[in-house]
Amino acid sequence: EGWSHIAHHVGCMYGHMYQWQRTWDEDWNDAVVLESDAPWSISIPAFSFQDIITHQPSDYDIMFLTHGGAYTGNYMYSFDSHGPEYDSRLHVYRWNQMQGAAGLQGYVMQRR
Repeated sequence: EGWSHIAHHVGCMYGHMYQWQRTWDEDWNDAVVLESDAPWSISIPAFSFQDIITHQPSDYDIMFLTHGGAYTGNYMYSFDSHGPEYDSRLHVYRWNQMQGAAGLQGYVMQRR
């Protein structure tokens, strides 16, 4: 018993902490962090990650990569991301309230 009911979550936490430390140690300005289930839980194609960093708001700390209608906050702007086989239109919202979903399936963080 003990930790068995939360072992997966503890493992995910350590994975995120490792990525945060590596971002700091490697002196990266931005980093995309994805959990293993991110391709199924976010609707953002991988070819868009660099475009997201390029079009980031100037004052951001973390950008949550979510799917479809899973957003909260005010609409800020949209931009197009061009992929090898299709294009994607991405929308940026300023997060201002908690959402019912749990976890950090995918996000972009900035070194500050």
